[in-house]
Amino acid sequence: GVPVFAIGAAVKTKPALLNVRATPGGAILATQALGATGSIVDGPQVVNGVTWWKVNFASGTDGWCSEAFLALVP
Repeated sequence: GVPVFAIGAAVKTKPALLNVRATPGGAILATQALGATGSIVDGPQVVNGVTWWKVNFASGTDGWCSEAFLALVP
């Protein structure tokens, strides 16, 4: 299918706490709170059927996040 996001897209997190990972599907580095914003800097990568995007968050830890838990910022 067509990717949901693109490099440079502004996104925000949807769950209460989103795991931010070192690599797609890899070790958890940190979490980001609900509504945390950032921009897509890499991806997509598909690992174990999950689509991952690397997000440069406005604050806190940057890393790879599951597409299911990200939404475009209008």
